[in-house]
Amino acid sequence: MAGGRRVTINEVLRLSRRVFLALGVGPGCEREPAQAVTWLEARGLPGLATLAADLERLRGAAAQGLRIAAEEGAGPGELRVDAGAGATLWAASGAVDWLLSRPPGARVRIGNAFSPLWPVPLLAARSAERGFWLEARGPDAALQLVAHGTGDDALGVETSGSLQALAGAQTEVVIGTGPLPRPARLEAPAVTLDAVTLDSRHRDSLHHGLRADPEIWERLLALGRESLVPASQASLARGAGGGDDNA
Repeated sequence: MAGGRRVTINEVLRLSRRVFLALGVGPGCEREPAQAVTWLEARGLPGLATLAADLERLRGAAAQGLRIAAEEGAGPGELRVDAGAGATLWAASGAVDWLLSRPPGARVRIGNAFSPLWPVPLLAARSAERGFWLEARGPDAALQLVAHGTGDDALGVETSGSLQALAGAQTEVVIGTGPLPRPARLEAPAVTLDAVTLDSRHRDSLHHGLRADPEIWERLLALGRESLVPASQASLARGAGGGDDNA
C-alpha cells in the first residue's frame, strides 16, 4: 500500500507470534497461526488486517478447536460444524484433519465463520496430501480457492469484491476435497490470483519487504508487547527472535 510502513516478512512473523501469545495461545503453539498471517501478507493478501479484525474472536479461543454441531448431508461425506465463539482459523484446522480421514469428495460446512482467508495458507500447505477447494460467500465479498499440488503449485484464488472486505467478514465457509462441484467462477470477479502471481508476490516480499497499514501495525504492536517481559523486550531490541523467510 502506498505510504504504508515498510516491514520485512520476518518482522510480520515475529509480531504475529507475539500477538497470538498475548491472545492466550500457549508457547510453542503460536508459530503455526503466525505463519498463516505471514503467508497471506507475503502474497499481498490481508493477513495483518485479518488478524486485527479477529482479535476478540481469537482471544482465549485457541483451545476450543472444532465444535461438531451435527454430521449430516447425503451420507457420511458431509460435516456441519460451528466455529462458535472462536475464529475460522481454529475450525479450519480441525476441518482439514477430518477431510483427510475421509474419501475424496467429502466436505465441511463451517457456520458462524468469519474471515474466510484463514484456511488458505493451511490448504496450500497440505495440498500435496490431497486437492482442496474452498468457497465462502458474505454480504459484500466472496472467495473461491482451488489448491492441489505442492505448496503454491496450482493454487488459484478468486474473489468477488474487495480482499480487504474479507477481513472480519461473516460468511459460510465450505471446504471440500476432490473436484470443485461447479465451475470455478464467481459473479463479476474483481481479483483472480494464480500460482505464478502469488509466487511472484512472495519473491518480491522476500527481496523488498512489504508495506503494512501503520494503524493496524501499531495496534498489533501494542498488543504484542503484552506477551513480552522486560528481558524479552531488551533482547528484541538487540535483534533476537529471527523469523522464517519461507513463511
